[in-house]
Amino acid sequence: MGLSPLLFPLILMAICVVWFFNPLATPEGLFHRSSRYWLLRRCFYCFTAPLHMVTFADFWLGDQMNSLLTVFLDMQYFVCFYATEVDYNGWNVVARAHHSGVNDTIDSLHPVPWGYVDYTSGQDKCSTAAGLRSFVLIIPAAVRFLQCLRRYRDAPHFHPHLTNAGKYMTTFLVVGFGAANRWYVGRSPDISQFASPFFYLWILSYIISFTYTFLWDVFMDWGLCDPKAPKDMPYLRNEMIYGVKWYYYAAIVQDFVLRLLWVMNVSLGEAWTLEAELLLCVTSPLELIRRFIWNFLRLENEHVNNCGNFRAVRDISIKPIEFKGTLETLINKIDNDDAVTHRHDQLNGKQPKKKQRKTAAKRIISHMAHMPLLQHIHLSDHNLHKPWSKHSTSDLV
Repeated sequence: MGLSPLLFPLILMAICVVWFFNPLATPEGLFHRSSRYWLLRRCFYCFTAPLHMVTFADFWLGDQMNSLLTVFLDMQYFVCFYATEVDYNGWNVVARAHHSGVNDTIDSLHPVPWGYVDYTSGQDKCSTAAGLRSFVLIIPAAVRFLQCLRRYRDAPHFHPHLTNAGKYMTTFLVVGFGAANRWYVGRSPDISQFASPFFYLWILSYIISFTYTFLWDVFMDWGLCDPKAPKDMPYLRNEMIYGVKWYYYAAIVQDFVLRLLWVMNVSLGEAWTLEAELLLCVTSPLELIRRFIWNFLRLENEHVNNCGNFRAVRDISIKPIEFKGTLETLINKIDNDDAVTHRHDQLNGKQPKKKQRKTAAKRIISHMAHMPLLQHIHLSDHNLHKPWSKHSTSDLV
């Protein structure tokens, strides 16, 4: 077709943006406008966290963003590359090339200039600018940090709001010391990685961040390691929705291992001989798996706490449906204002007996039927002309 290969990512991105923001509602099975607009509203609330009351959906979405750092970095590179390093001539999209010679070195002392891509090394400013990349890395953590501060403003409890904010502050330390370490080492090619004082601060902040986040996952987000847990389920909790206890133990182990790999990739990828980009291709899908499992236990713990604190009293289930009846029947019972009564019978298709409510007219007639009748009442013409409200018992004799 003679089109530039750099044109196709632009076309794909344009299609995604148009589909995401288009106002068409039908067909719902194709456009899903309600779902898209819900996500747009929640994203807006996340990025303007200090200005709005934070709900569970808002900080849940903020937690998902912290597992999508590669998406943020890819979007940063996409915008930077097509905005600064590409020449547009109609349908001909060409990157501005910077050709380094065989003896030329591409490092912090001889970097690729802004607006150019070195075809020999594959480097450019959009991927090596430490300050820009570091800023993008802290965006998800900053969203959750501001949400915690807003929740503390609405409900001034030091724990868990400020202690949770402290967890995200450790991410600032990790990214900040990492950027400072790259700057210090980049001043001269003779400086070793281990000669930098920021390297050891980087390692220390990494250890603190990993320990803080892992313990918060287990103790706070999942509510496990409860001292009141039954003896046959140690280190779990008293109320659990998923009946197989080894699910929880396996979740704790995988969270430890995968979070360790993820933080190592984000924080220390450039400190090892293994290429950071290669490590990223492995750890990014693993982080999504970790977050996928985390979501189930986080939602379970939220539901258990809501029921325990009577913030939720409606009969809902987050377990697989294992009873007779249809999903539509269950949804109808959930949405009914009277909730569910005689649960066992209803879930098996039996309808409980309902007492018929008497209308106002029937209640009046029934009440009058049981009133004692006044006998031997003789009304004279004089009495008939008196106002009824002024009648006394002597007037009725």
